[in-house]
Amino acid sequence: MEEIKADELAKFHKQKRRRRRIFLTVLTIIFITISVISIGKYYILNIKSSIKYNENSDINYGVNLIENEFYKTNHLGENVDVISSLIKDIDVGFKYNLNLSEEIEYTYSYKIVANIILKEKSKTNLIYSDEQVVINKELLEGKSRRLDILETMNINYNDYNNQINKLIEQYKLDNTESELSLSMKLNVVNKATGEKINKETNVMTIVIPLDTKTVEITVNENVKDSQGEIVIQLNESEDSKKYLTIGILAFILGLLAFVSLIRYISKTRSAEKMYENEIKKILFDYKSYVQKINTPIDYKSYKVIKIDTFAELMQMREDLQTPILMYTEKNNLKTIFMMIKDDMLFAYIISSKAIRNRLIEESKNKKKGNENEKN
Repeated sequence: MEEIKADELAKFHKQKRRRRRIFLTVLTIIFITISVISIGKYYILNIKSSIKYNENSDINYGVNLIENEFYKTNHLGENVDVISSLIKDIDVGFKYNLNLSEEIEYTYSYKIVANIILKEKSKTNLIYSDEQVVINKELLEGKSRRLDILETMNINYNDYNNQINKLIEQYKLDNTESELSLSMKLNVVNKATGEKINKETNVMTIVIPLDTKTVEITVNENVKDSQGEIVIQLNESEDSKKYLTIGILAFILGLLAFVSLIRYISKTRSAEKMYENEIKKILFDYKSYVQKINTPIDYKSYKVIKIDTFAELMQMREDLQTPILMYTEKNNLKTIFMMIKDDMLFAYIISSKAIRNRLIEESKNKKKGNENEKN
């Protein structure tokens, strides 16, 4: 009856271990699945895409002359040296164009800055400079695939020239050079990301020499058929942040469940597995000393002495100089290592049943110890 009870108890514990392993496995799969889905959803909501753009700048200018007997026209185009005393004023047009491959929302600001400088020739340090913002447009908005800016202005050349001449004459400066520069400074910003789109802030500049007998106007167009890509990405929403948080928490819980599963399997190895491992270890270490037999021994013919460990059996082998026989009862998962000397049979017995009973007893003792600690 006790043997039947022990077998039933062993079966109960085996089923209990199996249910616990299944529970931890399912729990790990659920948490990891939730983690993958949530983090995937976060990245989908915040996926980055890019669009191409092309930008270009252009400055057009023309010089208006005072009435004179030398020029047949009162307006001169570009790339012409002009006698400074015949200049009435200068018309300048600043043109900027931005083309996008897709429609986006953007903000833009720009200004045109006039800067007068005076310095000694062949030197870099300035004697005098005066900077003024002549046109200022702030925080304009657009939603399109194209941005076009056109600003035209008339420059009173003589006002700027007289300002410099007055300074030179008043302080009796010589060997100097001076100029008037007008620059368009521009910022176009992607409204979704807050990132700047255009590469160069100083888009274009026109330079007009001052205090010279002739004037050669030069143009610097810093943006000429410039191409590139910009990233479009919506700002992180609260919903996407929730998905990320859930994903991270689920991953941590899944990892904890997986670690618990591994630890539980390690701690609750089945008696059958422990039995197999012990047999494998003995055969691996002492194969040359062990002889397998297929016929059971009639134990009634011998006086049987049980040995506690295989190491003790090996020690006795050296003393008795007899082979170690190995017989396995496969149905009962039981193996007997034995030596026969005259009418004596020395046996070391390994069985899954004995290991199972030992594990159950150890579990009971551990449970009692925990209860005693609580009390």
